[in-house]
Amino acid sequence: MAVNGARMWRVCCGVSAPSTSKQILYKFAYKAGLIELSGRIQSLIGTGMLDSRNRKERRRSPRLDTSIDAVAKTSQGARHAVRLMDLSAGGCAVTALHQPLKIGLTYGLKIDGLETLGAVASWSAGQVSGLEFVQSLHPAVADHLVRLNPPLEED
Repeated sequence: MAVNGARMWRVCCGVSAPSTSKQILYKFAYKAGLIELSGRIQSLIGTGMLDSRNRKERRRSPRLDTSIDAVAKTSQGARHAVRLMDLSAGGCAVTALHQPLKIGLTYGLKIDGLETLGAVASWSAGQVSGLEFVQSLHPAVADHLVRLNPPLEED
């Protein structure tokens, strides 16, 4: 099951906005100082590429809801406990359980049962960050991890 913009918005800001496009939500959150965006995402906001109609065409693999505990480690040795909220072959969204991840830093993401994955933080909204894998996962591996780690039930 793919993650929708409304769920991400609710997780990031505690607001439900089921009919609002993700592009508008990102613009609002960025202008309000709620999130930091990488240069790539800032340029996409102006082009409309974050709009859900365009996102489907750009996405190489679907994002799947999950709940996986992992550790993101920097090259300096700092360790961040994170929980993956969604996963695709190309990346994931994580919630940092203590300290937020920094945009542009490369992390070694350790998920039980896998070798450490190189991942770059491409966006951040408080404790929630998007990681893009340096080398994509095989889609079957992503599907298997999601089957083993279903999403937590919402209250």
